[in-house]
Amino acid sequence: MIIMLALVLVGAGAAFGYTKYIEGKMHPKGLMARAIAAVISDPKPTEPVNFLILGADAAPEDPVGRSDSIIIAHIDFQTNKATMVSMPRDSRVDIPGYGKDKINHSYHYGGAALTIKTIEQWTGIQINHYVVVNFNSFSKIVDTLGGIDVNVKERMVDDELGDPIEAGQQHMDGLTALHYVRFRNTAMGDFTRIEDQQNFARALLQQSKKFQTAFKIPTLVKILSENVETDMSVSEMLTYANSARQFKESDLTTVMLPGVPDNIDGVSYVIPNQEKVDLIMAAVIKNQAIDPLLLEDVSPGDVNVKVLNGSGTEGIGGEVADILSNKGYSIATIGNADRADYAKSIIYYAKADYAKALKVKSDLKGDIPDIQLTESSTIDKSVHVIVIVGKDYK
Repeated sequence: MIIMLALVLVGAGAAFGYTKYIEGKMHPKGLMARAIAAVISDPKPTEPVNFLILGADAAPEDPVGRSDSIIIAHIDFQTNKATMVSMPRDSRVDIPGYGKDKINHSYHYGGAALTIKTIEQWTGIQINHYVVVNFNSFSKIVDTLGGIDVNVKERMVDDELGDPIEAGQQHMDGLTALHYVRFRNTAMGDFTRIEDQQNFARALLQQSKKFQTAFKIPTLVKILSENVETDMSVSEMLTYANSARQFKESDLTTVMLPGVPDNIDGVSYVIPNQEKVDLIMAAVIKNQAIDPLLLEDVSPGDVNVKVLNGSGTEGIGGEVADILSNKGYSIATIGNADRADYAKSIIYYAKADYAKALKVKSDLKGDIPDIQLTESSTIDKSVHVIVIVGKDYK
């Protein structure tokens, strides 16, 4: 959508007055403008740029709405590489001033500024630019482009969204495309929807680069100027657009921040796997490849665990084994460690079982907050993870 914004404004670039008029309509004003300026950081020359892209579901009865889609686009214009990080909208995070809540509520509470502040605090990444796209304009944009060709993985049926969307290659009009990116009537809910949104983003990228799109600029400019909010100037958007034209689909990596569904006090959330989130975002910030094991979806039932008591307190190993067993892990062995004076608890794992070790660590953090991860090449082949319980067990 960043590329689209810039591309459609190329035609208006020569008319200074008109571009300023467009900027005036898209830029935040007053207190919101000052709040945005306080949380975003200017990108440094030659370093990657971090864009926050929000899809807002504003409606007449709720003109602010919530951020239905939350994406960080980390783009390195020096190497023509981009990483698109999607965040489940129900992720339970700490919203400054409001406590633990769904991350998409941050937009309702304080607009893009509070969402940026929340994400920066949660992930450690610095946001350089942001774009909010109102879903009310989504259908109009797709129709103006003449529709989008999208490969649909599975047949989609939801009575609230209209006619079913069949599997396979589909040419979607605006309303169908909106239903596609908002569909969540699956066992994995928002996780599947994020995958579909990433798939649609790739299709939109291809469509926006087609020659005939240039002839639709006047209509697109009007739609976008009335339905988009951003901090960027037209000049900045043009600069990014010219660089982005060199990108290929293979230059784009997509990732979803991991978490598990949960129900707290009758409210459905996604509880982030913070260990994985930290490692994924560290790789993104450093412009490094993301370890595929971090993206592996681990079920406790697939993890065999050996629990050894190294605390010197009788029965502690059995307690930790019960905790893991109740969470669905398979306990292979319970015994005593080689010594009884471990100050800190340790999780040993083979390199191939890194994701399984992270899962165990996540499920024990309430009882052993600082449990250490240690890779071992001599771990027992009959188990995936060995937990040595130290004196730090609560």
